[in-house]
Amino acid sequence: MSVGRLPPALLARLQSQYSSAEYNLIMRGFRKQRAVQVRVNSLRAEPMALIRYCQRRGLSYRRMSFDPLAFVVEGVRERDLLSEPEWEQGLFYLQTLSSQLPVRVLSPRRGSRILDMCAAPGSKSTQIAALVENEAQLVVCDRDPIRAQQLAHTLRLLGASAELRQCDAAMLKSEYSEYFDYVLADVPCSGEGRISLHLPQSYRRWTATDGVRWAKEQRRLLRAGLTMLRPGGLLVYSTCTLSPLENELLVASVLADESFSVEQERVQVEGFFATHQHDSGCVSVLPSEQSEGFFVARLRRL
Repeated sequence: MSVGRLPPALLARLQSQYSSAEYNLIMRGFRKQRAVQVRVNSLRAEPMALIRYCQRRGLSYRRMSFDPLAFVVEGVRERDLLSEPEWEQGLFYLQTLSSQLPVRVLSPRRGSRILDMCAAPGSKSTQIAALVENEAQLVVCDRDPIRAQQLAHTLRLLGASAELRQCDAAMLKSEYSEYFDYVLADVPCSGEGRISLHLPQSYRRWTATDGVRWAKEQRRLLRAGLTMLRPGGLLVYSTCTLSPLENELLVASVLADESFSVEQERVQVEGFFATHQHDSGCVSVLPSEQSEGFFVARLRRL
């Protein structure tokens, strides 16, 4: 498929934003139909359960070296899996490898206080719950009532223990000022990292002003998240876009404005991913034949 289908302004910006090699990698990523990517839900199953499932179904699989719970499954479509018993019981969960990165960078500990600010549909909330083995105070938010219901369903299905708040997470800052040990701000964004030439809806509505429009809300959420983080606590800010206005430039502008001290720590990402490392320490995972695009920044409140 030709990338000529994409908005010319988007292509021009990406060409100016990245090296020639990185740009070509991104274009290949936009063309690629990737295999199904799965996270084993360790609250209900062990990795061997997925291996046996694939062997029984005659499916090829790859277990990721950087995370024993992450798999790529070949020769099957996502929609063909969801009606099968193992998926209806919450043993396995469809989640892209890039989407699993923010929680691994956050790396919360058992016994801690954790906030997931924009939690629906529940992918990262349930990943956090599994990582801490349901032994933490986990507060998860979404302000949209339909998405909050979807979040509640995902929590139940995967056996994740969390306090669900149907509200704008930023409105919690007076109740939880300097309270949480860990905050995940995986914010709504323009979604450029998820563009697929096979899905016209993923790029059809893109405009050159998307980054400006989304950044206003992202800035508000990030500021609120830092307010709710205790001194010494860790916040991970993430998006699934490539827009600098929503990513590295936004983080830099928020940190420059804050009255309290925040240090940006270097994000380390496994070599499986194609990455663009920013001087400030944050990282962009580039769309490639292996994974969709993502951005991750790691912020420590001092």
